[in-house]
Amino acid sequence: MSTIMPAFDTFPKEGSIVGRLLAGYGELELGLCFCVAAVRDDFDMVFKAMFRPRGESQRIAIGDAMGREPFQRLKLGRRFEEAVASTRYCLKIRNQYAHCYWTDDFGRQLGFVELEDTAKSNQPVNNVFQIKAHDLTLALLQKQEAYFVYTRRYLTSLEHCARAGAAPTPSHPLTFPQKVKRPILCSP
Repeated sequence: MSTIMPAFDTFPKEGSIVGRLLAGYGELELGLCFCVAAVRDDFDMVFKAMFRPRGESQRIAIGDAMGREPFQRLKLGRRFEEAVASTRYCLKIRNQYAHCYWTDDFGRQLGFVELEDTAKSNQPVNNVFQIKAHDLTLALLQKQEAYFVYTRRYLTSLEHCARAGAAPTPSHPLTFPQKVKRPILCSP
């Protein structure tokens, strides 16, 4: 065993992507903070409001509340809503991997078992190995990572628009990344 998660010894490419999703998620929250700070012109206040409380969902909700109206005034309300929704979806992907048990089905297939959701059910659990695992493929993880990258680029574009004080125009052609379809969370 060379890692704390033996399933990633068998599936190192997949494990690398999962690691980047887990470690990189914070970049998205910080990107949202940059967007809101740009439109409110007060980094200290936005940063402290978003990052003093614990909990990713709470940070996104605070950023959403602080940025929604100023972005609407700039005619960027829809863009801001997309940025917040994409960040929330990335959190959903991240959380399923942050709170799970990894399995490799005896070297055949990488998968994960959702521990929190299973524990919340009223069904008895006698052994973690009896819980149905969700299969993961390299292709799915690559799509999820591409969505994280899209979200980060989208946040950066929105921040630039906020700093410019306006939505993109022909004379000020800031571009947003091409929309990336939301990937599924996992195989059924």
